[in-house]
Amino acid sequence: MIYTPSLFCEKSYITVEELFKDRSLKDLRLHPSFGDKYLDKRILNPRIQKPGLAFAGYLKGVKPGRVQIVGASEYGFFTSLDENTQRVRLKNIVEVDIPVFIFTKDLKPPSAFVEVCEEKSIPILLTPQLTYVVVQKISFFLEQRLMPSLCVHGVMMAIFDIGVLLEGISGIGKSECALELIARGHTFIADDIVTLRRFPNGELWAYSMERQRHFMEVRGIGILDVERLFGLSAVANSHRLEMIVSLEYWDRSAWCERLGVDEKFREILGVELPVVKIPVGGGRSTSLLVEIAVKNHILKSRGYNASQTFISSHYRYLDEKQKK
Repeated sequence: MIYTPSLFCEKSYITVEELFKDRSLKDLRLHPSFGDKYLDKRILNPRIQKPGLAFAGYLKGVKPGRVQIVGASEYGFFTSLDENTQRVRLKNIVEVDIPVFIFTKDLKPPSAFVEVCEEKSIPILLTPQLTYVVVQKISFFLEQRLMPSLCVHGVMMAIFDIGVLLEGISGIGKSECALELIARGHTFIADDIVTLRRFPNGELWAYSMERQRHFMEVRGIGILDVERLFGLSAVANSHRLEMIVSLEYWDRSAWCERLGVDEKFREILGVELPVVKIPVGGGRSTSLLVEIAVKNHILKSRGYNASQTFISSHYRYLDEKQKK
């Protein structure tokens, strides 16, 4: 049976309420000034924006779905305008889909600002923090939450510090293989559902879901707490993904790679990953084969390819034999 990996995307937005309530941002002490009933507005873009130029009438840079940060300089300019101009300028800005305005230093939004936001159902949040602190923390938070991501089925391991996704059909022995690898001293990341995220530098990282972190299901035994069974060093919450090992049932009639010359790759979120297919059958130590596959990958990354070396040596032998 050919295994087809199952992928499903995470949502590509977060709501203002998620931003407002996230524990990682509690130091900002965000609190609604207005529009707390509009906190279901969606943030679509990881980049934040300071609307100073937009307040001045230059609207080209205003993008939909971005958090708008109003600091002291933007506030000072906006409040220097007469109320009619304030309304006109802000109405032009909110024609774009703005999810939320955040005022730093607990600055009080002008009445004209509140009126326009009420008309467009846009919430306003306040924070006592300085603008640069707010920009830095919210930017990092949004990059983490809104970067390209998807979820895959499998078991994520770190083997010799190489991130490996074990995949295969249900019941083929992924969890059992992972348990043997953990017992050999390798690190468990996630079981069943693995979240993948691509960072701006092109790296692909794998994460466990928080509610099932460090837990694994093994048929016949049930749910296991890997951290309590093997200790803190046996688990991690995330790791860079560098290769895929696909477990398949042994089929004598099917073609199987013998030399390792035909390397296979798969693209996930724009990142190409090497794929090694390992037949599973009686008398074969799957965990040992996975370890060897990872060691072989490390050798290849350092410039040594055993298959190519083996074939080259045979070609040299044949050339020398012909010359004789």
